[in-house]
Amino acid sequence: MLLLMLPGLAQAQYLFRSCPPLPAANLPIHPVPGRIVGEARHATLLRKGISHLFGQVTLTEGDRRLWVDEARYDRATGLVTGQGHLRFAEPGFDLLGTHGTYNFKTRTGVFFNTRFEIPKRHGRGTATTIRTEGTRSTEISSLRYTTCPIGHTAWVLHAGHATLYPKADLGVAHDAWIEFYGVPFFWTPYLTFPLSSRRKSGFLAPSIGDNSLNGLDLSIPYYWNIAPNMDLTLTPRFLSHRGVLTGLGFRYLTESSQGDLEGHYLPHDRVTNSSRAQLSYTDQTALSTHLSLNANINYVSDPSYFQDFGSSLIEVAQPYQYRTVSMTYAQPDWNLTGLLQDIQTVDPTIPEVDRPYASLPDLLFDGRWLTGPTGLDFHMRGEFVRYQSAGKLTGNRLDLEPRLSYEIGDSTAQLTPRIGLSETHYLISAPAVPGGQTTLNRFAPIASLNGELHFERSIDDGRMLETLVPRLFYLYIPYRNQNDIPVFDTTLPPFSVQQLFTTNRFLGIDRLGDANQLTAAVSTSFLNSGTGAELASFTAGEIFYFSPERVTLPGEAPIANARSNYVAAGSIDIANRWRAEAGAEWDPYLKQWDEGTLELEYRPSGNRVIDLAYRYDQGFLNQAEISFVWPVAGGFSAVGSWDYSVLDRATLETFAGIQYDTCCWIFRLIARRFVTPGATYGTLGQADSGVYFQLSFKGLGSLGRPLDSFLQNDVLGYQSHATY
Repeated sequence: MLLLMLPGLAQAQYLFRSCPPLPAANLPIHPVPGRIVGEARHATLLRKGISHLFGQVTLTEGDRRLWVDEARYDRATGLVTGQGHLRFAEPGFDLLGTHGTYNFKTRTGVFFNTRFEIPKRHGRGTATTIRTEGTRSTEISSLRYTTCPIGHTAWVLHAGHATLYPKADLGVAHDAWIEFYGVPFFWTPYLTFPLSSRRKSGFLAPSIGDNSLNGLDLSIPYYWNIAPNMDLTLTPRFLSHRGVLTGLGFRYLTESSQGDLEGHYLPHDRVTNSSRAQLSYTDQTALSTHLSLNANINYVSDPSYFQDFGSSLIEVAQPYQYRTVSMTYAQPDWNLTGLLQDIQTVDPTIPEVDRPYASLPDLLFDGRWLTGPTGLDFHMRGEFVRYQSAGKLTGNRLDLEPRLSYEIGDSTAQLTPRIGLSETHYLISAPAVPGGQTTLNRFAPIASLNGELHFERSIDDGRMLETLVPRLFYLYIPYRNQNDIPVFDTTLPPFSVQQLFTTNRFLGIDRLGDANQLTAAVSTSFLNSGTGAELASFTAGEIFYFSPERVTLPGEAPIANARSNYVAAGSIDIANRWRAEAGAEWDPYLKQWDEGTLELEYRPSGNRVIDLAYRYDQGFLNQAEISFVWPVAGGFSAVGSWDYSVLDRATLETFAGIQYDTCCWIFRLIARRFVTPGATYGTLGQADSGVYFQLSFKGLGSLGRPLDSFLQNDVLGYQSHATY
């Protein structure tokens, strides 16, 4: 079983930050290997090459040193036999014993009634016998091991016999058990463990939980380190209400590719009386210097899978599963991508008309060429897609968009005119298009003019730099009637600061928004003059329409306002403690806020975090969140999160728990309740709840359900440095 996993040095230094340091042995600063130097109060030469040393005996060879009251030293063989207050030390290891032997030449020996310390790993222990065969193996009898400080031994790993194989990075223990505050609670007749932070095949610590949907939830993962660049994890998950859900995770990394395969299968769910499955596969492969292949394939057996077996609202609320394979050929100035994408609609309540199309295939060309001294910038984009979907229009779309721009000015002022052409062709396959057309074409010129001024000044006695950038952006696109053009992949995104400077208000090719408009915006930022770090930034603007917008998506009415809503966004960072980000959209006609976001984080130190978040979208979303982790006293920390929908007048997710962090172990206990999606898309369903715990022995392993990733997802800014 994979339990004794020593953390890396940097991780160990943080992991045991609250522990008193273990003393390091006084070893030579400039070791001389191969030469054995001895010191003693008294020495007697018994016969040729054999000496009897007594009284503060010290023998040193390279970076190894032995102290003892009395010793017999054979110069020819390098063998030392010592007794009385024996101590042996080498880099990273220190041992005390009553007596023993050690050969400095072969680096073999045996020590009795030992106490040992591993200072860099903060480990210590005892053994009746330690027998070392150099780099080949080390045998330990009656092992007791812990990372707790002297006088506060909370846990101890016992083993009747253990063998260490340094070259194989492997340890084997027999008759092993863990003792926690004097109570033995885990025993195994046999276990294996790595001797460093490198991966090792074996059982991982089990995961235990309980909730109303699945009952008792027990996972016992087995890790197989197939090769240095390849591993596999097999996880039987025992669910008392449903059966055994088997999980498989496979990872690989080569010089040209990396991939991750994860799947779960339940042959018979006792609750639904059906089989359940989930699969995801990702791969990134460099076929050559310029050619790459990417795959992202996902599958789920039924709409309730994530609701029954998922662990968070993000995972549960997945209406689609995407299956994409793409190949890209890239050159410095251009690239060509071919893509195949199919989409599984997980939620059957989503109307057919709202389900996305499959792209079989999608060919995309994108190139940009700078013409050197002339300053001209030529950009060419082209895309061909064949869209397919059962029960809806299917067809081909070809879109070409060449653009030419020229930048005039310097670092204080720039003026950039740009002209382009949008040329789009459709060939509709089936069913018949309204009006009887099967071929549709759209041509429209695009012209824009962007102007910016850049101002800056030093403030706060030169410690800060303030910048101010006013900007005007004019855009002209003539109206083209597009009512007969089908909508394959186009939406109207929320209005935001980013929308102020886009050439198409729609996201997608099927609609090209007509425009005769001027954007006025201003941006300012405050920078640290010494480091260049941004301390605060703010952007605000609006669009003035010289003619009304006429192009719309099906079922939507055109907007004839003379100007857009006001939009603004900003962020601020104060003394690395307070951080805030905000965005807002104000409707000057209805005198109301249409959208708003606010995130506020207070972090006085790495393990103290309070986050507040608020998101608002008129008529669709009104949601508040608070999450925190905060030390209380004596190693205890409180952790919690509350996600509330004002619109639904319901708590979407909440959890509360405690964390007790000591020098050598951590305990976490969390109670959680969350709402699953409803039977109809966009509605709320039933609530689920559960209680989870995790007991982690630093430098050894953990029992219970791993909660670090859960806390990182649900508590904004939560940091975990645990390596158990």
